[in-house]
Amino acid sequence: MDEKDYELLHALDETRNITHAADKLYMTQSALSKRIKALEQELGVEIVLRSRQGIRFTPAGEQVLLHSAAAAREMEKMRRQLASIQGEACGTLRAGISVNFSYYRLPEVLTEYHKAYPKVRLDIATGHSRNIYQQMLDSSLDVAVLRGEYPWDGTQFLLSQENICLICSEENKDRPISDYLYIDHSSDATISAQMARWRYENGVTNDAGNFVVDNIMVCREMVERGLGWALMPEVALDNFKGYVKPCTFENGEPFVRRTYIFCQRDAAALPQVQLLMDMLKSTAERRKHGNDCFAGPDAGCTGASGAASAGAVNPVPQAAHLLYHEYLRPDKGFAPHPAGLCAGASAAAPAVSAGKADAAASGRRPGSDRLRGVLCAGRRPADHQEIHHRHRGRHPLGRLFDMDVIHPDGLKVDREELNLEGRRCLICGGPAKVCSSRRIHTVAELQEKTTEILTEARDAQDIADAARLAVRALLYEVTTTPKPGLVDRRNSGSHKDMDVFTFMDSAAALYPYFEDCARTGRETAEQPAPETFAALRPLGCEAEGEMLDATGGVNTHKGAVFSVGIVCAALGRLDRSLWAEAARVLAEVSAMTAGLTEKDFAGVTAENAATVGQKLYVQYGITGVRGQVEAGLPAVLNAGLPVLEEGLAKGYDFDRVGGGALLAILANSTDTNIIARSSRERQLALTEELKALLAQTPYPDKDALAALDDRFIAENLSPGGSADLLALTWLLHFVTTEKNIDE
Repeated sequence: MDEKDYELLHALDETRNITHAADKLYMTQSALSKRIKALEQELGVEIVLRSRQGIRFTPAGEQVLLHSAAAAREMEKMRRQLASIQGEACGTLRAGISVNFSYYRLPEVLTEYHKAYPKVRLDIATGHSRNIYQQMLDSSLDVAVLRGEYPWDGTQFLLSQENICLICSEENKDRPISDYLYIDHSSDATISAQMARWRYENGVTNDAGNFVVDNIMVCREMVERGLGWALMPEVALDNFKGYVKPCTFENGEPFVRRTYIFCQRDAAALPQVQLLMDMLKSTAERRKHGNDCFAGPDAGCTGASGAASAGAVNPVPQAAHLLYHEYLRPDKGFAPHPAGLCAGASAAAPAVSAGKADAAASGRRPGSDRLRGVLCAGRRPADHQEIHHRHRGRHPLGRLFDMDVIHPDGLKVDREELNLEGRRCLICGGPAKVCSSRRIHTVAELQEKTTEILTEARDAQDIADAARLAVRALLYEVTTTPKPGLVDRRNSGSHKDMDVFTFMDSAAALYPYFEDCARTGRETAEQPAPETFAALRPLGCEAEGEMLDATGGVNTHKGAVFSVGIVCAALGRLDRSLWAEAARVLAEVSAMTAGLTEKDFAGVTAENAATVGQKLYVQYGITGVRGQVEAGLPAVLNAGLPVLEEGLAKGYDFDRVGGGALLAILANSTDTNIIARSSRERQLALTEELKALLAQTPYPDKDALAALDDRFIAENLSPGGSADLLALTWLLHFVTTEKNIDE
């Protein structure tokens, strides 16, 4: 038996029909029958029984089928492992693509991919996202492009986000949509529910009737002809002839549809899979940013994978893209030339005569381990070379970028002329000129080192950003004023041993801890989520000591050490593109702390309960912060964050939205600090009082908050648990809205 026989048996099993199997294998029926007979003679058993209804496998045939399928899988596994070792893009790529993406975006990507990597056999399945998702769960696919939200524990990237738009013909654009026909199209349950919500919020009922079609293009055509209006994703609206308006919900939230790349963990290391994901992301990036980057089509570069040689993994263009945004964007004072411009005198003359700096990034020159750049300038060459030298040493990606400086006469300026040391090889540290000219290092070695530098730079930036935003959130929490019973700029609340400066000292001392948490999340990202949480506990104990040292023994942020540390680790576990989704970040928090409440309170009884938390759990079943993190911090996601963001959208200042968010959290969760300082009955009564207040005024003004503050102080109440949740609310707001989240 050989691989063709494995394929033959698989086709017979799939079709259970000689005619259909022959068609699938591009064979004649007689040729297929002869091959089956030859197999039976070779194995000495009868494999299939024929009848008018088709074929069925004999018991012996079932065993042959079972073992041949296993052998085929092993052969494919061997090929993939060999391809992974060699760094060559070959073998089979099993991908599933959602219907809309396959129709509007896939042809462009596959054309580019096949030209670059012709040795890869493409096995592409298209269909509704829910069906593709099921195939991913069954491990039938290596990678998938899915539209909508689906839980996934493998590799996942946010590929794009698009608006859902109201569309109609030009003659209908001023007509109330409730007065004429709504044309619906088939979609998955999630987006259909969101569309129904939008229609309800906009007063659309079924009074005018509706029309349902099963094809989005038919729906679009009917709208163009003036038959009615529809809700449709932007991806389907290229060259649409009519009126288009992006939709928002009643609370100001944009109505969007997200598209993700899902990948099996064991497939993520395969070159052909990596390259497809890179190409999908670079294509989406080009569409997002247009021609702003020299890595775009106008510059002759196709992004993260387009410049790679056929069959090889080449991460260098990815570095070009990152370096462009760091140094060479037009707003940095440089204007990109088309890729391929040689580093010669012909490039110098126009730039020098214009009296301004121009830059050219031409990918890699043969044998080089870096990107090649040319700077031609009217000012002194030494000035530009000094700028470049300083940037290369400062930026973690600086070693991937070379910039030659040209005299006005067209001659290149030598580094020695500027008293600069000769360039060093990325791999061995020796003279780069020697390694380059003698081809000492292989392409695979260069690619591995480049990927290592890029990965380290990305991870370092993500870790630093997570810690920075965590400290920023703690500072915003303490300075939100007034806050009932809590330390703020107005007073120290119900506390005698701390003030706003104590909290600032504590927050500053915790920055290294938050970095450690994010780093631990990144380093354990491939491990089960609870393993990350287990690794945090010793870090938390050490951080508490650092906090007490900074505050002179005052407990300012013990709760935040626990909860904010977990969120930083969750950010570390996730790809940066997923930070923009608060629900996804908090789902990771939930996964990390699964089973925490049961584990920590196991064996606790009324007789042995020692802490306030244990006593409240035994007496009332209150799980406190453990229950919050295990449930994905619902008080933040469903109460604090929506109130905070809605208030900011309305133009309220930070104090007012922070105060409103704090009260929303306090009214929708159980603050154990309030119970500890009073009673369960007082806490429940306070919750009802706050709910009534917020029903009348979701954002109490400064005077109302100050009056509430005075009352809390008089009763010695301090909602410290809710303060920690407010800090987390600020953190999630910063993480999901920071401008450079996708860069």
